Amino acid sequence: TITPTPDPARMPGLRIGKVSSPAGSSAISVPISFESKGAAVSAMLFSIDFDEQCLNYRLGNARFNLPPGFVPGIAYDATDKDGEIDITISDYVPPMNALPDRVLVTLTFGVTCAPTPPATTRVAAVAFAASPPPSFGNPQGGDIAGWVQSGAVVVQAPPPPAPAWGAAATGAGSEYYGIQ
Repeated sequence: TITPTPDPARMPGLRIGKVSSPAGSSAISVPISFESKGAAVSAMLFSIDFDEQCLNYRLGNARFNLPPGFVPGIAYDATDKDGEIDITISDYVPPMNALPDRVLVTLTFGVTCAPTPPATTRVAAVAFAASPPPSFGNPQGGDIAGWVQSGAVVVQAPPPPAPAWGAAATGAGSEYYGIQ
């Protein structure tokens, strides 16, 4: 028999948002959303890898949005360069419920970089790690195939400083306004 190729349009998945950091912002919140596509998912495990050159994270900077009965777990290891933040979400008590579509968790990162001029933005990846791969489980304890979509933080450059009082509008320097 031939096993049909999985169809991502019918599989559950996780999506990390692409968010813009306002100019000069020191922190940014990144949502991680779940889409069930009709599948009963009662447990999941995934790891997040992020651009350490531009973002930092501290344990405790996660806000979970779970229905009653679901238990979150989170671990952070700054020395792990492929999946620094490990997250589990499970319903451990039978009868196990299925997760509804929603933002499951929002991670808040410190912004530690700025675009290099003349660029006005810098993109910092926030991605699902390949190791361990994301996994989904159904209420009977079986595996469910799923998909993930990574995201990013777009760091905005601060606006250029306003010209000093008396400076020419072209920025070419100062003009003399004295009496001759």
